[in-house]
Amino acid sequence: MASRLKRFREERKLSQRELSRLTGIEQGTLSRIERGEMHLVSPHVKKLSQVLAVSEARLLGIVSNITPGQVGSRRIPIMDLTQLGKPPASEQDASMGPMTSYVLSDLQHSPNTFAFHVRGDSMEPLFCEGDKVVVDPDINLRPGDFVVAEVGDSGENVFRRYRDLGVDASGNRLFELLPLNTLYPSLRSDHHSLTIRGIMVEHTRYRKS
Repeated sequence: MASRLKRFREERKLSQRELSRLTGIEQGTLSRIERGEMHLVSPHVKKLSQVLAVSEARLLGIVSNITPGQVGSRRIPIMDLTQLGKPPASEQDASMGPMTSYVLSDLQHSPNTFAFHVRGDSMEPLFCEGDKVVVDPDINLRPGDFVVAEVGDSGENVFRRYRDLGVDASGNRLFELLPLNTLYPSLRSDHHSLTIRGIMVEHTRYRKS
């Protein structure tokens, strides 16, 4: 506080005496504040901020940790994973399957990006039923990513965490799809036909009533 008050005063090219006259605060009080021997009280803060043309928060050194959020402008279709045949080629593509609504995003994703609602508890505690997840099928996969994958032998689409297992003797990439809830089984690419449909790029959770 001491250094800020002195800096703002000197930036306005005011002496302590002039600042005292303009604010009605005794010069001795201003001097003690600038030396760090005295704290500002509310009436002083208001008067000083007006004369020095700075906000009270700035004068007190209060820095906000909140920035204005952008309103999403990109419409991303929300899909039903149980009926998802393939990622949509466009928002109007009839092959995208049943579409209930859209989620708005302020990020730039590929045109094939889609969203879905989490069902069940297989990905708890991080992902709960009703959460919205946005998936981009056109970005590079990395170990630890959360993915949507089709299980070929059942035709089911699942949401799981991807773990790279290296390569087998034939040079084929091996991987495992892991639930976060250990009550559910993992899926391995050498035991099941697994096709990665896309990678999670956004996750939205709502407060439950």
